[in-house]
Amino acid sequence: MKLSVTGDIHGDVFLLFGMTESMSDEELLRSAGLYGKDRATGESGYNLAAVMLLGKDDLIMDICPAYETDALVRRVNVDRYDDREIIRTNLIESYD
Repeated sequence: MKLSVTGDIHGDVFLLFGMTESMSDEELLRSAGLYGKDRATGESGYNLAAVMLLGKDDLIMDICPAYETDALVRRVNVDRYDDREIIRTNLIESYD
């Protein structure tokens, strides 16, 4: 599966890091180890880490349909949770 920065990856995330002035999006992804060459097939592209960190929701669900972040809030009793939220988006956005 071939992924693109414009169609499959949230490009606005790069603005958070303020590095787009000195590096292109592809250079930033390469330096972070999120874009590279598959040694088995020889194809270049984004790896699973790039999709999980920056991917759009529909792409993440296509690749990892069972993926979700289960956020639990424990205030009173540590054996039980007081609030719970299931988050199904990339890791950067789920942190918000």
